[in-house]
Amino acid sequence: MDRQYHLQRLLFKPTLLLALVAIFTFQVEAQIYKWVDENGKVHYSDKPPAHLEEDQTESITIEESKQKSANQNQLSAQERVKQANKWLDSQRQTQLQKDKEKATERKQLEKRQKECDRMKKEQMAYQRSNVIWDVNDKGETVYLNEQEREKLLNDMQQVVTTACSNL
Repeated sequence: MDRQYHLQRLLFKPTLLLALVAIFTFQVEAQIYKWVDENGKVHYSDKPPAHLEEDQTESITIEESKQKSANQNQLSAQERVKQANKWLDSQRQTQLQKDKEKATERKQLEKRQKECDRMKKEQMAYQRSNVIWDVNDKGETVYLNEQEREKLLNDMQQVVTTACSNL
C-alpha cells in the first residue's frame, strides 16, 4: 500500500501538469450574442434571444472579440497619435508666435537704439560747435546766445537720457 501511494503521488503532478497544458492549449470558442432592446439598452448573452429575429442580433465569437479589442486598441493608439500631433502643432504655433513677438521686440529695440545713437551724435555735434543757429518762421537765420545754447544742450541731455535709458 505504501508503494502504491508513492506511485500515485509521483504520477499525480505530471498528470495534473499534462491536463492543465491540454486545457489551456485548446482554443475555446464560445458564441456570444449581442442585441439592443426597444429602450436602447445593450444586452449580451450566450443564448440568442427568442423574441428577436436573427438579423436583429449580432453573433460574436471570442476570437472575433479579441480581434475587435485589438482594433479598438489600434484606433485608440491612432487617436493618441492624433492628439499628440495636435498638441505638437499647438506647441509649434505657440513657439512661432513667441518667436514673432521676440523678432518684433528686437526690431523695436534696434529702432530705439538707432534713434538713441542719432540723438547722441546730434548732441555731440551741438556740444562741439560754438555757434548754434536755427531758422525762424520768417525763414531768417537766428543765432542762439550762450544762455540759450546751454539751455538747449541741457534739454537735449534730458531727451537723450530718457530715450536711451530703456536700452
